[in-house]
Amino acid sequence: MSVLTIMRTAVFATILFLLAGNVLAEPKPWMKKENPEELRVVLSVPGCRGDFEGVVDGALARARIKRATNSNPGELLAVVEVLCLDIGAGRYAFAYGVHFGRILSGDGIHDNDIVVYSLSGAASVGAIPDSAVGRQQLEQTIRDYFEKLLADYLKANFDL
Repeated sequence: MSVLTIMRTAVFATILFLLAGNVLAEPKPWMKKENPEELRVVLSVPGCRGDFEGVVDGALARARIKRATNSNPGELLAVVEVLCLDIGAGRYAFAYGVHFGRILSGDGIHDNDIVVYSLSGAASVGAIPDSAVGRQQLEQTIRDYFEKLLADYLKANFDL
């Protein structure tokens, strides 16, 4: 077994452990924002092919929420992470998480550190074919969960 295979397996196993068991939350008081018309979204999609930027921007547009470019320490934000790994034979393993979070601080040391509320979102792992259909399926999954997260955000901030 090569070192690269061992490293891939270790990374994938860690992701499985971290993402297991999450469910979407009902609106909570901590989901409220002072400026609810804007929401920062941190999007990370290493190794993935697909239009995840379009998925996020489209869902925000339908919800009439502007995508904020910055946020202050402690301010609520959305975190969308999708990790893809070529496992050969025309397939990709994936792990995703769609959650609420907050920037930890603005102290100059931890400016980019984000606390993720793992029980406020959804996460899973799996494998897809390296094809347009596989990418569309993964994009649709992320769209569905991001829209559910936005629905909770809208309920919490706009008394729907």
